[in-house]
Amino acid sequence: MEKADEKLILDYHSYDDYLDSFVTREDLRYLGSVASARMIAELGYRSTTDTLSRQQFDLRKALAMSEVFPAKRQHALACEGITIVDPFLSELALRERSNRLRMLSTIIFIRDLTKSGFEISGYIDYEQSLRRSTTKAEDAVDWHAIFKQKKRLWPQKTDLSYFHWRSGFSVHNHSDNYQVVSDSQKGLVFIHKGDRKMICVDPFVENPGSYTTRTIVYSDKYNHVVLYDHVVRNKI
Repeated sequence: MEKADEKLILDYHSYDDYLDSFVTREDLRYLGSVASARMIAELGYRSTTDTLSRQQFDLRKALAMSEVFPAKRQHALACEGITIVDPFLSELALRERSNRLRMLSTIIFIRDLTKSGFEISGYIDYEQSLRRSTTKAEDAVDWHAIFKQKKRLWPQKTDLSYFHWRSGFSVHNHSDNYQVVSDSQKGLVFIHKGDRKMICVDPFVENPGSYTTRTIVYSDKYNHVVLYDHVVRNKI
């Protein structure tokens, strides 16, 4: 998201204010209500570009807040000062500050092949991983090396979820931010411990959850990557 977009999104106090920016006097005259006019705007009939959904608006505002008010950060960013080309790492860099501030909580899904050709997949709590790296916890990910592409990011057996396809070994772990639940209907589900919102990672579900967006990232360096961004309503 460009800097101009960040400043623009912060001009709106709420999603309704954002929709109101598309509403015209003619809309109110013919539709008869603000609610109807907002609905038309949300459907994209009043803009030449894509109109943000409520969840997309919340996500962009959270990212913009962390970018425009960097003085709130407590630690230097792992991606700072690094020229990043890979799309996946660029997306993670964009989200690093807002995750550190716990305004946004990102779950990273990775499916990739080892040098031996064995597939490993898993879900990573990005904020917890960043924090463990900063405090130099045992077996922590070296995020600075990841962003410099000196190391690759792999799911670990201590992450939210880990699955080795050849051996069939799998494990699920609660994190500081999420409780892991196996639902009979929805499959694997993560519940945020702060606002108790549920994040469903089933790729066939249209909406992964309240205040949550799903982004598929295409990278030459990683086989399959999906980011689940949850805008935190109540911090832990």
